[in-house]
Amino acid sequence: MHQYIRQHPHIYYLLMIFSCCTFSAAAIGISTNCLGLFMLPIAESMHTGIGSTTMIVTIMSLSSAFFAPVLSRMFAAFPINRIMSGGIILNVLSLFLISLSHQLWMMYLCAGMLGIGNCCFALIPITSLLNHWFYEKNGLVSGLCISFSGVTAALASPLINQMIRQLGWRTSLWLCAIIIFLLAFPTACFVVRMHPSQVGLKPYGYQETIQQDTETLHTNTTHSRSMFLTLILFAIIVSTVTSFNPNIASFSGSIGFDSSVGAIMVSSAMISNVCSKILLGILADRFNAKLANILMISLSACGLILLCFVNVDSSHMAIVSAFLFGFIFSSNAAGIPLMIKEILGRENYARYYSILSVFTSVSYALGTTLIGFSYDAFHSYSYAALLLAILAVISILSVLFMTAKQKRI
Repeated sequence: MHQYIRQHPHIYYLLMIFSCCTFSAAAIGISTNCLGLFMLPIAESMHTGIGSTTMIVTIMSLSSAFFAPVLSRMFAAFPINRIMSGGIILNVLSLFLISLSHQLWMMYLCAGMLGIGNCCFALIPITSLLNHWFYEKNGLVSGLCISFSGVTAALASPLINQMIRQLGWRTSLWLCAIIIFLLAFPTACFVVRMHPSQVGLKPYGYQETIQQDTETLHTNTTHSRSMFLTLILFAIIVSTVTSFNPNIASFSGSIGFDSSVGAIMVSSAMISNVCSKILLGILADRFNAKLANILMISLSACGLILLCFVNVDSSHMAIVSAFLFGFIFSSNAAGIPLMIKEILGRENYARYYSILSVFTSVSYALGTTLIGFSYDAFHSYSYAALLLAILAVISILSVLFMTAKQKRI
């Protein structure tokens, strides 16, 4: 088997890309991005406010955040395929338990388990695998794999919305759990390996990039502390802006649109999610990750500003606004990892990213809940959208600061 792989190495490279695509589709596309579709039905059936219900997303994100540093240490102690397989099983079990819960505190407890399970086969392991396997075209491959979260969410959102209306949210939730298992578990068990050397290969593009990467790492580590602090600020803001996503369906309902319009808005955001991640990867390979992030965040800020002017007679504007807003997903999912690699180097990537993930997950969790409570207080999402647009501009300024500092270095 190993001899066949050495003779046809591109087959295993393609298998790793396919595996990362399935993880992205399951952990991010369904388990995270489509979870917002369940918030309003859960709130209505449990007779609770949107803010209290979206605490499910908050707790899920927080548990992922605080488990991330543990996960980076687990990579050194256990095979990554076992870690990811266990995470998938925990994810599926948690969704089943949420579907059986009749009180919010039970859902909160299951959401904590869901966050830990999700963390084991989401962005940290995906990007760590890609960094080990692809030295050349890393931006494009990362953008392509992570974009499958958007492809899945765009296709699944209308279907899940229809399932919720016809079968109820409980049945729809455990059906989603089954789909996640079928998507991710087989490749986690039989394909994934952390290092190419485990199957007798070298990273793709190793000979062409190893010398340049070493020089980049030496330069960047000289000023890594201040740059890392700026990266933390950038990541916090980007994740906070992204936290508007679980509220898109609720935003549609607050304007007075039919639930189908909300589902289309979610799908529209997921379509731009896909396009923007691939575009960001291409731009990062061609130019740099900083320029690519500035473009993505600028488009997202425009979408948030447009959302402030949406009314019941402007459903087309709402869909366009959601599409523009969706460009933020590329910066949050692919842009931040590429910035870490570009600014701080590939060495110790998992450690840096796991620390950063604590801040991003907490920001996403708090942002999601605060946006929900903001609507409960003001009966409008416009104030939150405008504030997020301002934060997006601040994140662009932080990127410009890092660019200027690197030039001075």
